[in-house]
Amino acid sequence: MQPFIMKLLLAGAVFAACSSPLRAELQGQQPTVIKSAKEKVAQLKSEVEQAESDKIAAEDAMAKAKTIRTKEAAAMASQKAEFDSTMKAVVQAVAALEEGVAGGFLQTDSAQILRDFLHNDVELAEADREALTSFLARSDASTFASQSGQIIRILEKIPDTMSAHLAEATRAEEEAIQFHGDLVTERKQEVDALIAAIKMKLERIGELGVEIIDTKEDFSERERIPELQL
Repeated sequence: MQPFIMKLLLAGAVFAACSSPLRAELQGQQPTVIKSAKEKVAQLKSEVEQAESDKIAAEDAMAKAKTIRTKEAAAMASQKAEFDSTMKAVVQAVAALEEGVAGGFLQTDSAQILRDFLHNDVELAEADREALTSFLARSDASTFASQSGQIIRILEKIPDTMSAHLAEATRAEEEAIQFHGDLVTERKQEVDALIAAIKMKLERIGELGVEIIDTKEDFSERERIPELQL
């Protein structure tokens, strides 16, 4: 046999011996690489789902906080309006008593405001409440002329009581405003961070999807490599 043919046969035998293990090794790597990528995709999808849930929870917290703050603000506005109208009614009542025209005052809306105040207030002394209630229940205040000084003194106590209540309510309102602002700021930062994280993870999922496809194609190409031509 000629030396050239011998060399050719020998080279073919060597390639055959090496080619099969190499191909088997490459084929064995493919499932591992793709499996790892798919597991990462699954993990990222789970993280995205959790982030979406956290984002919704944070947005719900802000919405609920806004609802509560709106109700608190409305309650404060109502209390302030009641304070202003009661103070005005007290001033008018005192003026009417001092001028001796309390009978006309008893027919006004301001007199009804004072009646409502007496019905709702719980801190006025019982004796004072009874005296003022009796005065406001009359249609003619002429019989109260001798008691006008007493009624005036009772009326003049009302601003102090209501001012204390308003000051307490104002402090509570300021604290509520601060708490709401802090909560919204914190939740807004949380939502922004979650949005950024979701975007990043979705982009990575897309990249891994491309890598999986490329890996499959790469291994397919390797399997189609022809036998070494000598």
